[in-house]
Amino acid sequence: MSKKHVWYVVLAEFDLIEGSVIRRQHPEPTGAADNFLAEAMLPEGSHSRSEDETVFMLPKIIIEGKSGGKAAGGNEKAPRPVLHCLSCFLAKKDDKVKRGSVTKALAVCSPHTFIHAFRPVIRLALKVGLQDMTCVLVEGD
Repeated sequence: MSKKHVWYVVLAEFDLIEGSVIRRQHPEPTGAADNFLAEAMLPEGSHSRSEDETVFMLPKIIIEGKSGGKAAGGNEKAPRPVLHCLSCFLAKKDDKVKRGSVTKALAVCSPHTFIHAFRPVIRLALKVGLQDMTCVLVEGD
């Protein structure tokens, strides 16, 4: 089992023109297709509720050059474990936007099965981010 508790943090939102989209992935892309992540994070029928959550998994994959081994010049292959992901979704009514609300989801991906322990932190980050739209939920490069 990995020593990292969180492998990825992903931010998705609903855009009136583009639909469900991924806006940020930290510290790097997960390796999963963006459309899969966005659809998994933003529940169907989200226009009819103000908050929800989804749980999904990312499969085990081989990551090249991540093991840090120097014998092969750092190009060793290392397996990424199966990741359990919890996505919390919030919608905030806002008459200034076309659709009438701002819809965002924030997910944490972890090798641990107790991902619900992250729920309070995810919800707090979303609430703070939706209150102050200038707030950066997931820092980019």
